[in-house]
Amino acid sequence: MSASVSGARAWKASLARRAPLAVDARRFIANPSWEFSVWEDYFAVRRHLVRLDSPKLPEGGGLALAALYRDNIFETKQALVQGYALGLEGVALQPLLPDSRASRSRRLARAFGARPAVDREQFPVQVPPYLQRAVTEAVDEALLSEGGFRRLREWRFRGFRAGEHILSTLIRRTFDGAPVLRDHSAALSGIAAEVLRNYLVAERILGILKPEMLLVGEANYAFNGPLVDTAVDQGLNVIHTVPTWREDRWMSKRLTPSSRRDGPISVDRSTFAGQVTKSLTADENSELDTTFADRYGARWAMAAMYQPSDKPLTRDDVLSTLALPQGRPTAVIFSHVLWDASLFYGEDLFNNYAAWLEATIRAAVANNRVNWILKVHPANAFRSRHGDVTGESAELGILHKVAPTPPAHFTVLSAEAKASTLDIYEIADIAVTVRGTPGLEFACLGKPVLTAGSGHYSGLGFTIDSATSQEYLDRLASLPNGLALPESARERARRYAHTLFVRRTWEPTPFRPTLDIPGKGWHPLDSNIVLDRDTVAPGEVDLFHLRRWASWAVNGNSPDHLDF
Repeated sequence: MSASVSGARAWKASLARRAPLAVDARRFIANPSWEFSVWEDYFAVRRHLVRLDSPKLPEGGGLALAALYRDNIFETKQALVQGYALGLEGVALQPLLPDSRASRSRRLARAFGARPAVDREQFPVQVPPYLQRAVTEAVDEALLSEGGFRRLREWRFRGFRAGEHILSTLIRRTFDGAPVLRDHSAALSGIAAEVLRNYLVAERILGILKPEMLLVGEANYAFNGPLVDTAVDQGLNVIHTVPTWREDRWMSKRLTPSSRRDGPISVDRSTFAGQVTKSLTADENSELDTTFADRYGARWAMAAMYQPSDKPLTRDDVLSTLALPQGRPTAVIFSHVLWDASLFYGEDLFNNYAAWLEATIRAAVANNRVNWILKVHPANAFRSRHGDVTGESAELGILHKVAPTPPAHFTVLSAEAKASTLDIYEIADIAVTVRGTPGLEFACLGKPVLTAGSGHYSGLGFTIDSATSQEYLDRLASLPNGLALPESARERARRYAHTLFVRRTWEPTPFRPTLDIPGKGWHPLDSNIVLDRDTVAPGEVDLFHLRRWASWAVNGNSPDHLDF
């Protein structure tokens, strides 16, 4: 890059910081109705925040850095709400913006009283030629070798799993779960250079700002992945917080060297060890059953997007619609979203979700002693309606490649099917997944679950796990034999599920997350966070959940936040 080009970019970044209204003006010209609603929301934030007393931070208190990866209103507010809670423990928040153009995030940070936001463009680095050569060689080897995908996935930079960030970013940007690397050589090289640079930027940011904590909503991919890797390696207190299946609650996990590859929606082994010795009480069993009913009964907006809105089909309706042969057990292949978070949360028996699905379909087609249902992930229909993906779902593309005319014992339940997930749980006898949540829920019914990789609930005594891909395929070939589980499996699964679905979620009251996504397209305020004015009066603000979360985040050491 020439000095003049670099200088011009730095000048534009500086201008965007000093004149953020120029960024807003471009957005207003592009979509005025969006900008009107965004500004209306911003002024509402300013009006409503006066109802809350800002925490008085002591001099020399701790600093938490909130790493944002896009100029998104919900994600910014989530970090700022957490920052408000941390202020109750004497910790200040400083937002780290993706770039100088993140005017919405910068403006909201000022409204919440956070420290002045910084952006990554303020921390330029020069990539040494020898490091650039190393990453170029790693990509070239992957492009030229037969097992290039696995080779690149296992590539390390200074001990960090940089190859996974490279490949997962390519998969996410192309919506292709099993990309042919040679077809994406230019994009792959660009992503690899981005990942390398972000590791160096992360070292510079943490070295200059010296935070004690790091808050993230996205902990992986090319942008935030290197920062989180570096922060964990340096011993920072890293807190990963995400929305859950119900829009009013979040889930938080502390990332350490041992939990770095754990998904935020999970129960750490140490947490489960403290719970598993107890049997669920009648009230806890009722709580869990109600949670399942609510998750698949469209009570929450997130669930409603993926579950049928009209009356679900009955068991007889489902069986009649699927037209499977009678008198055989039924196995359901619960497909993952093939292009989303496909490489992070465990060790896989196959290269990726797409490779797993292809091998699983081949085994299912060959085993006619079992009826097989391929359940296409409902996110495919949702993403299609919103323009992210078009055409045939990736699952169906793989099926047509393996079996253009599927046999009578194999059928597909499309993403648009009216049968709810609970309907499928009822009619199925066996579940097959890599590490998907349906596997846990299925085990709660005392039914066998075959996994194809490690995950947050595998190895805990209620799933049938395989050590190798061949062992997994052999198990599929031998079905319906080999499904013995201990009698305690169902109780262990339900204890784990209660800890995950009930105890691990928390409400950030008096702030209230909302979700209102239109049938098609997107809007900047689809996901939002508002101050619940009906429950907030001066001097009467309930900060119990925020204080409890902040105490765990600042003073605790357990990986999982439990709300009670």
